Amino acid sequence: MNKRRSKADWQQLVDERMGGGLARKAFCAQAGIAVATFGYWKRTLRADGTIRSGDPVSARGVSPDEAHKSVSETVNLTQTVASLSEQLDQILQLGDCSGQALSQ
Repeated sequence: MNKRRSKADWQQLVDERMGGGLARKAFCAQAGIAVATFGYWKRTLRADGTIRSGDPVSARGVSPDEAHKSVSETVNLTQTVASLSEQLDQILQLGDCSGQALSQ
């Protein structure tokens, strides 16, 4: 028998889905709800302003803010590696104390 859920229950389910890492189909299977019914309630809650259209997470469970942070960290790491590489090249060109350049 299908469980009748309130609007608040559906809001909680939508919030759980958005906060978790499961794909929609897997989440619905785990929660025992139909994917189409979940989609209906998500659209209904979005339409009445309960959730914003920008709230959903991607299929991988990563919010746009988290994805941006990850990209920013990757860019910063790439810049750091490039800077360290340049510094290493400068050190190698300076050579050792005898005045000879160090071999690479």
